[in-house]
Amino acid sequence: MFDLEFVLNVVNYNVVSCHSLVIGSDVGEANHLIKNGCFQYDGWSVHSHVMVGGSLGIRVIKTVDDKVAYRRCHAISSGTIMLGHIGKRPKVTVYPMLGLDAVKQYGVHQVSIANPNTTYEKLWQVDSALEQDYTVLVSDGTVDISFPTCDPEMIYYAVRDAKWAILVHYEHRDEKDIACTVTLVTSEDPVVLQPALEAYLEGHCMTDFSDALDLWPDIMEIATS
Repeated sequence: MFDLEFVLNVVNYNVVSCHSLVIGSDVGEANHLIKNGCFQYDGWSVHSHVMVGGSLGIRVIKTVDDKVAYRRCHAISSGTIMLGHIGKRPKVTVYPMLGLDAVKQYGVHQVSIANPNTTYEKLWQVDSALEQDYTVLVSDGTVDISFPTCDPEMIYYAVRDAKWAILVHYEHRDEKDIACTVTLVTSEDPVVLQPALEAYLEGHCMTDFSDALDLWPDIMEIATS
């Protein structure tokens, strides 16, 4: 039987709230146990913004008698993490935000709950075959693209009048570490966005949003014209 101890709510890789279900516990609503998006109490420690297979995620650790009984990284950006035990064995159950299930068919790995209308400052290292790190952004809004004169290895995407933006990040280092992460940024319900995302892919002859990486030469031409 899963004896549940804590329920954590995660938004954009940060633990934002916590409730204790430990009988007789005096912590109750345990939000005061959260600091800088991380949670720590009674041998449990939940760390935000860690790398999981080339993508951001959450690390959960449980120590018992100064020994690590559970250590695992979970690829979750927003959702619920349940901490507890079965007998003497620590038990962790992770439920990603339901909206991710609605859009992962389009190649989306994570959903960032935020207003997409902002300026995104991203690395733009595309010249070396041995080391590449760049982000391609597409959106249903207007996107102004520019390279700052002070740092040619950065790119600015200024987005306005958008309901969503997709950031596709590619990283290749030392011919071995390759990561491709597709993030949907929106303040809308991702379920509602399904038709718009599908129509965008069809209109641009893409299988999924990771195909947007092929646009980087066009982006350079737009930004430097």
